[in-house]
Amino acid sequence: MLLTNLGLRSTDRRSLAARSQNGQPLRHRIGASFGTLANPSTAHSRDLPADFPESKVPIAGLSGTTWVPGTLPSGRLAQTRVEETTVTDALDALTGSVDRLHALVDGLDPDQLTASAYPTEWSVADVLSHLGSGAVILLRRLDDTLAGTPTPDDAAPAVWDTWNAKVPEAQAADALVADRALLDRVLGLTADERNRFEFAMGPMTFDLDGFIGLRLNEHALHLWDIEVAFDPTATVAAGSVASVVDNLQMFTRFTGTPTGTPGSVEVTTSDPQRSFVIVLGPDEVSISASDPVAEPDLELPAEALVRLVYGRLDPDHTPAVRGGADLDVLRGVFPGA
Repeated sequence: MLLTNLGLRSTDRRSLAARSQNGQPLRHRIGASFGTLANPSTAHSRDLPADFPESKVPIAGLSGTTWVPGTLPSGRLAQTRVEETTVTDALDALTGSVDRLHALVDGLDPDQLTASAYPTEWSVADVLSHLGSGAVILLRRLDDTLAGTPTPDDAAPAVWDTWNAKVPEAQAADALVADRALLDRVLGLTADERNRFEFAMGPMTFDLDGFIGLRLNEHALHLWDIEVAFDPTATVAAGSVASVVDNLQMFTRFTGTPTGTPGSVEVTTSDPQRSFVIVLGPDEVSISASDPVAEPDLELPAEALVRLVYGRLDPDHTPAVRGGADLDVLRGVFPGA
């Protein structure tokens, strides 16, 4: 979920129906949230431009450029690693995820729309309402950004109110329309629009590549939230996994909960093959790309690592893994957001 919807972790889901925040039902505030910056590693560095503002640091983490507050030693930039995936990969993955969602939802009957999704406090229609309202908000933000017009502070709450008032069948149908409209708008951007797009969200600013990555992360995880309701063996769609796993370092500080005990976990994934190190600090959690090690602490499919970081790797939905890492500890580190 995007920064506009941040604020609650998985423990807040238990009393979802009875709670609200600022008048907004929480189903539009919880989900596959993206988090903060990766802990910069020293894997790669390059010289900064002479006129580079010291108040901002660009880091790897989403395809494209992400600008965030902070400074590093003069003249040098620490990066996490050059991304394996590109904006074309992410846009292709988002297109595939949209197509997959539409094919799935088109075949659902009213009873299936009101069935529990993941988490169980959400219905399938709730998840679709979240995706649909998010698409409307992002489309508004995209158009306002390109027009140089500030988006009013009350724009998102007004959208949430509209979607909350819909019946489940309308939430599902309208979500598919809004989902496709956002994708079509992105696909139809001119070269000039793509080049000058700059999207501010909280403390971070993203170019178009980063904007696409944010939507893909949310879309892929919420698609799984629906699919797993009907197939307990469902996994994150293969076409999305590479782009999402390569973006994990951007989100860990919001999705991670410090344990207070320092430590690290070397992780190796398959499909695709990646290597990461999860650093558990007393006050923060980070994940960053690393060099492969001979005996990692945890070996698992990349899609399972994605679900772990987003609080979706409970014992009933965990594939075979290898290594000595304690998954119960890591589940506590990543309770979901």
